[in-house]
Amino acid sequence: MNALRAFLEDARGRHAAYDAALDGIEFTAQPEHRARHFVERAAMLAEAATLIAGEVPAAETFVRLRFEEPAQAYGASPAAIDTAAIIERAMPAQ
Repeated sequence: MNALRAFLEDARGRHAAYDAALDGIEFTAQPEHRARHFVERAAMLAEAATLIAGEVPAAETFVRLRFEEPAQAYGASPAAIDTAAIIERAMPAQ
């Protein structure tokens, strides 16, 4: 648990929404029904921390869609996303 916390803390300070989500997670023993919620949040934070640490351009979008302006349905978030930049990075011109 300490290693996970340290990994997540390393990404602190680069995105306010990430920091707020990290502040909201409890690194304490949880009853089973809360443990599932913890694992879900910790997994999303770990994904974000990995993108942030790698300075991946999509990190900002990921953080906004998961923590700042989340939506329950795919594509329903009101967040402004630079999809062209994401697609261009994934499929560079030949």
